[in-house]
Amino acid sequence: MSFLNPVVDLKIGDTILVTEQGEPLWNTRVLSDGTYEMIGKVTNQKFNFRPVMGTACEQNPDEQSSQYCHECHAVERNQMPEISRRDFLKLTRDGFLYLSGALTLGGLLRFLSFQTEPARQTEFNLGPVEKYPLNSRTVLEEIPAILLHTESGFSALSLVCTHLGCAVESQTDGFTCPCHGSKFDADGKVKQGPASKKLQSLRVEQTPDGHLYLFTS
Repeated sequence: MSFLNPVVDLKIGDTILVTEQGEPLWNTRVLSDGTYEMIGKVTNQKFNFRPVMGTACEQNPDEQSSQYCHECHAVERNQMPEISRRDFLKLTRDGFLYLSGALTLGGLLRFLSFQTEPARQTEFNLGPVEKYPLNSRTVLEEIPAILLHTESGFSALSLVCTHLGCAVESQTDGFTCPCHGSKFDADGKVKQGPASKKLQSLRVEQTPDGHLYLFTS
């Protein structure tokens, strides 16, 4: 009967195993010393083992797969429990859902907690005119600007360089940008680049009660 499995070389007189259903196991035979020899159906590799004798296992005809036998004769191993493909896909899907929810919630919280920048102040109360005597030049660093009091009245220049927005420094003969070297005369006109536009003139108004207000726009 070796033609049924050419890998197994059975001879007359060999004893093989037969299942309770009458299925012959051609690749497993009983040796003379009582051990069993199993021959790999593909590799033709031989394995010798001794049967489990005197076992009290009870196995139903419908429980013929190896998992039932392992319930009685399994060797304890530290291994992770098996997970089915369906469970794996479910865990993966749930993980993506949780991650998407967390990202959406985080974005929503950032949106709700976002604080817009306060409107830039464009009107400044400079106080009473008595603070600024005739021919005075007062630097207002918080704006930044310079308030000029001449015979013609009050005027102001922005101290923001027209090149790249640096704060210029007031000099005896005008203004100098410490960032890139632009120079302006006392009236804010360009003396030296790279700036190409004069300093911005700012509006100054005096109220009936004698206070000065400066406007940057």
